[in-house]
Amino acid sequence: MAGRKKTVKNNSTSGEPLIPVEKKRKMLGIFMSVFSLLIFLSILSYSRFDQANLTYSFTDMFKVFTADPEFVQRAESTHNWLGLFGAYISSFFINSTIGYFALAFPVALFLWALTIFKDEAKRQPFFYTNFILVMALVLASFTGMLQYEFAMLTDFTEASGKVGAFFGTAIGRLFGGLGGIIFFVTVIALTIFLTFDVKLDSITALIADIFKGDEENKKERRERPERNVPADDQPVVNMPEEEEPATDFISDNDFITDDDFEEIEPDENDSPNVKIIQDIIAEELGTPEEQPKQDDEVTININLDDEPVEEEIEFTGDDDLPVENLNTDDLTGKIEFETDHIEEKEDDSKSRDVIVEEIDRSKEAKLPEQWEENLKYKLPDVTILNESSGITLNVSREELQLKASQLKEKLNQFNIDIVDISVQPGPVLTLYIIVPSPDVKISRIVGLQDDIAMALAAKGIRIIAPIPGKSAIGVEIPNKKPSLVSASMVIKRLLGEEAILPLAFGKTITGEDYHGDLADMPHLLIAGSTGSGKSVGINMFLTSLLYTKKPNEVKFAIIDPKKVELSFYKKLNKHYLAISPDIDEQIITTAQNALLLLKSVLVEMDDRYTKFAKVGARNIHEYNKKFDDGVLKQSEIHGVLHHKLPYIVLIIDELADLMMTSGKEVEEPIARLAQLARAVGIHMIVATQRPSVNVITGIIKANFPARIAYRVASKVDSRTIIDKNGAEQLLGRGDMLVVPGNSQHPIRVQNAFISTEEVERLTDFVYQQRGFSKPYYLPSVFEKQTDEQGSIKADLDPMFADAARVIVVHQQGSVSLLQRRLSLGYARAARIVDQLESCRIVGPSMGSKARDVLVDSEEELEEILRTL
Repeated sequence: MAGRKKTVKNNSTSGEPLIPVEKKRKMLGIFMSVFSLLIFLSILSYSRFDQANLTYSFTDMFKVFTADPEFVQRAESTHNWLGLFGAYISSFFINSTIGYFALAFPVALFLWALTIFKDEAKRQPFFYTNFILVMALVLASFTGMLQYEFAMLTDFTEASGKVGAFFGTAIGRLFGGLGGIIFFVTVIALTIFLTFDVKLDSITALIADIFKGDEENKKERRERPERNVPADDQPVVNMPEEEEPATDFISDNDFITDDDFEEIEPDENDSPNVKIIQDIIAEELGTPEEQPKQDDEVTININLDDEPVEEEIEFTGDDDLPVENLNTDDLTGKIEFETDHIEEKEDDSKSRDVIVEEIDRSKEAKLPEQWEENLKYKLPDVTILNESSGITLNVSREELQLKASQLKEKLNQFNIDIVDISVQPGPVLTLYIIVPSPDVKISRIVGLQDDIAMALAAKGIRIIAPIPGKSAIGVEIPNKKPSLVSASMVIKRLLGEEAILPLAFGKTITGEDYHGDLADMPHLLIAGSTGSGKSVGINMFLTSLLYTKKPNEVKFAIIDPKKVELSFYKKLNKHYLAISPDIDEQIITTAQNALLLLKSVLVEMDDRYTKFAKVGARNIHEYNKKFDDGVLKQSEIHGVLHHKLPYIVLIIDELADLMMTSGKEVEEPIARLAQLARAVGIHMIVATQRPSVNVITGIIKANFPARIAYRVASKVDSRTIIDKNGAEQLLGRGDMLVVPGNSQHPIRVQNAFISTEEVERLTDFVYQQRGFSKPYYLPSVFEKQTDEQGSIKADLDPMFADAARVIVVHQQGSVSLLQRRLSLGYARAARIVDQLESCRIVGPSMGSKARDVLVDSEEELEEILRTL
């Protein structure tokens, strides 16, 4: 027993596989059928709304198990029937290939699946698959030619896709509009003739026989003697017997299916004009010995493989090439049968994001600038916002009388006589106007603020002593049931305002609409604690501008360190956003990118002042008026390109975050913009949670005369933002004090409320309309530094080379390092570091952290120093 070995029979060695070939074939056919159905449904349910939610990162497919709020929001707002998977698949096939004609890919894949599922032994490359794919490419290219030459379907870019637009543009440039139509009609006809083996000489002979027979009939009727024919009888014409003309096409009734392929045997007596379908396939693929195996690539018509496309057509060669530079030889299809095809591409997902950005930038360089295009744009309608029937005051006359009597009784307890009390109810607050007796000091009433609040059991009251323009004192007391001030209610009345940059704030305590003009402010500083309503207020200001200004009149440069509050507006990148070419994001979310954006806006400001000086304009209004009056035209004057300029509104949602990370680096461009940018049409809206002196510095505060204070934590914060107490007594939820730039008296306003859904509907309305060919780009900071490099070289410090070597050796861009190693003073070491930044040896300042060193080796540094 010990020497006996137990043997196990292996089915694989006995010639019987564990899984029969028939079952494998059916499994593959089922998998391909299901996959083709998913692709078909994805393309069919494509929505432009999903484009703003796509990040083109494959890792999104694995975020379904996370609770990331940004991802969850994007997933819930996906319109595609198949969710994020369908959004990414449809975006690729429609935008990156041949538009809606990409439906040919799942159809072709499904036909292959049926062929494989039917019979492995009889499987041939399906005959009509190549025809479907070729026709889809030709029709997409034809649509692209129509868009380029005749400006047709320009709002419907999904009709051609990138590949169709590329070939259509090339054919249009080569042959022109009429020549392009003739070319594509010819290609379509040839494709049909070659696919179905329809020969021109056969058709010509058929047409000639028809006309020949008709001529013979007429001749016979002329030679035949006339005879009377009864009216009910029809003349009989005896046609000469002729052989039927040979045809080389198959009628619909004689259509041959896959099952009939092997039953058709070529006969020696067959007419040479009739061609067997099997012979056609053999001619294209060669003899059985020459036919490719499963892993081989074959070229048929448009170089598509004879294997079914499982996921997508890949472009062989250099993946970094822009679409315009692709050759038709690069369209060789590569087919994958393995089910792990998707996993093989996972490693390339991060690099592909960068490639897409580079391709887009290279394409945009060839597109016209925004001022060269005439955009047909329709301003949004108020019906997009939630309807509102008006404000209903939730305060009764009995409540007003009760509080007035309680207020008078409390003041009498402190020997303060009241001559008269009047009431002005509002949506959230009620203003009680008190006229005290002449011998009462105002300071006595102000000192009783807390006692009055306790007597009325109010959440928080505010005393205005005295009311500007009146010999009375105001006491603002909250209503028990506040009323909602809707956005539509305020926007309706804003549309009739004549202002350059109108802003809708909300309702005053008397129920009146409160509007402002950002161009007169000229900058707006906002402060308030978390949850007080700052983000809603910023959304309301942006909504006001979207409702009153067209994309060619105003641009937004948005900095949102929170990453979610203003993310909806990235849909407007080709309508309203101003973007820095040095940054790879439309809505700025990082401190480093925010600093680059601020510097780009500074360069834009300097360029605009240069333009104004060339034509003798003092401000943007005079400059644009010269265009309207025909004095200036879009051209280059004195080496400067002139065009009508839009206003730029710079929005910073959280200044404190930038000041903590970058400090003085951020303060300097903000202060310069606040001092100088008004005349060139650049205005700022800056918000912060913490209105402390280290965030709102004296330089910044001095150049922001218009301010808004939401509820803050203390009186110190209130005095910092509006130079008065009172903001600490606000109610929150949009309750604010507005200090206009032309007055020092704050006005209490209830901010209008606009929901996230309303903002999304509004941005979707703008996104659905045709935008400019490319975004509005601000000047590049790096190009500006390169242009000024000649003047920088002449001012380099004598210790510049030694300092650069120390920085590169230690890989630490620090001023203190140069002070210690080279025995330099702080001012000189800091100046050298700035020069190193100008020469791209170190990166920008990051606050208290050391700068990044951009040069990796001493050899690279020496090469840079030789060029200086």
